[in-house]
Amino acid sequence: VEAVSDKWDDDSKSHGGGLSDPSPRVLIGCVTSLMDRAGYISQTTYFSLESVCEGFEPCKGDWVEAEYWIRPGTWSSEAISVKPLRYKRVDRVCVSSLCGRNGVIDDCIFFTLDSLKLPEGYTPRRHDVVSVVVVESSQSCYVWRALCMTPVQTWDFSPATETAEEVCGALLLKNKGDIEVTRMTNFGTLKEGESKNMVIWVENKGDVPQNLVSCKLGGWDKAKQFRFQMLDKAQVCPEVYPICVPEKEKDFADKNSNSLDSCGESRTWQTLESSSVNSKEVSSGDCACKGENGVKEKNIPQKQVTESEPNGLIPAGGETRIVITCDAKNSGRCRELLLLCFSSFIIGRYLEVNVVSEEESLIAVREPFSWKKSKSSQVLASTKTTVVVTTQKRNSRRQLPSFLPQYPIPDRLKKCVEQKIDILTFQPLLAELLNMSNYKEKFSTLLWLEEIHAEIELKEYNMSGVTLKRNGDLLVLEVPGLAESRPSLYAGDKLILKTQEYNGHVIEYIGYVVEIHEEDVTLKLNPEFEQAYNFEPMDVEFTYN
Repeated sequence: VEAVSDKWDDDSKSHGGGLSDPSPRVLIGCVTSLMDRAGYISQTTYFSLESVCEGFEPCKGDWVEAEYWIRPGTWSSEAISVKPLRYKRVDRVCVSSLCGRNGVIDDCIFFTLDSLKLPEGYTPRRHDVVSVVVVESSQSCYVWRALCMTPVQTWDFSPATETAEEVCGALLLKNKGDIEVTRMTNFGTLKEGESKNMVIWVENKGDVPQNLVSCKLGGWDKAKQFRFQMLDKAQVCPEVYPICVPEKEKDFADKNSNSLDSCGESRTWQTLESSSVNSKEVSSGDCACKGENGVKEKNIPQKQVTESEPNGLIPAGGETRIVITCDAKNSGRCRELLLLCFSSFIIGRYLEVNVVSEEESLIAVREPFSWKKSKSSQVLASTKTTVVVTTQKRNSRRQLPSFLPQYPIPDRLKKCVEQKIDILTFQPLLAELLNMSNYKEKFSTLLWLEEIHAEIELKEYNMSGVTLKRNGDLLVLEVPGLAESRPSLYAGDKLILKTQEYNGHVIEYIGYVVEIHEEDVTLKLNPEFEQAYNFEPMDVEFTYN
């Protein structure tokens, strides 16, 4: 409460004159609404866009500092100048996400294209690096809003869904310079301790010779499960590749682990990992290999291996081969990057393997999961007799009124699902966008479909040829998987027990779950059947409550 005046005065000059002190006051508040060329701060103080400082277009949620005065006679406040409460410039930040005309920068700055100043011809995209001027604003979970944005670095690619990382990866994997490299580089699944070889072909489809300067592994795989060697044109690819390292070249191979400089036409196989000299190696041509006993079997002139003419050159129409060896060491999925470095470009390939341990392979899935086929269709042809439980008087004190009507599944909808007919023939509204006029019909249909699906799922647990146990006068059914809610049963649920078919006739006994103990279900059935039952095999059908 503020004192307007400390004296009563009926003078016509001061009547309706308003404040004794007409000087403007300062208000800090949030823009709560915007209209055509005007708006309100904190729902009470009016302002026109003419009173807003230059370069600032207010948006709902912005925090502002305003000078205002109270109109004489009306007691309503009006702002005479409006400026942002806090603003700052933020340089080199990344556009985090885009959704329609709205987006987020650096996971903390909100922007909308409706009120964002941009350079001509520029549209922000995800992963663009930008500089922005921001003002304090309450926008959902963000406290800053971008006023203007300038790109620092953009990614020029067409699909808006692609990320910068995906684009760079696609460029790296692309064949360049008329060089074509094998694309299938997945080793599949290997057991721990196994080894597998794969040949990668590098073909020059152009008219100009290309120089393969070096091959490298990206070093992503710390266990170093991949290694490679070059295969000469004259050599034939054997089933088990021999890996040969002359003694004098062993040091060279150790130093150049994970890197291959170049390969000549006359060069024999050369490994790049010191670990690649395996026991029981096989000799190929004049290549010296150590056996298990460590004795050299053949000597070759050093000159044959060290010569590297014509320095990795792949002639026009020529080809070379690289043998990749994968030694499965660590369980799990592994991905490594192979880089083929040419004079003016690089071609990359991902080497992938899934390694499983001995224990994993023992519990591996033998075949994909599929529901067992229901046998209910076979029983339809036979005649049946249904025997229900004798009705029992319920305790009147526990009898509760039911206010909800019944909503049985329409037969036409059930027929659509069973015969795999398009559901839209039953309810065309499902294809329309949700609105006030169709939501009831749409959700009713969806609830019915959910119920049909639950019934179908429950029928998959039906059992055939099971024997019941006795517990006093009651019969007990063992349901494997019940402890894990497969199926999900509760006291009061209905079950149907069927006798084996005899002369085209089946008797059905309706039973109710009385008690559940782990995987044993105690049933209440027709008393005559309970007494007469002599451990005959029965079929069990579960019903949806």
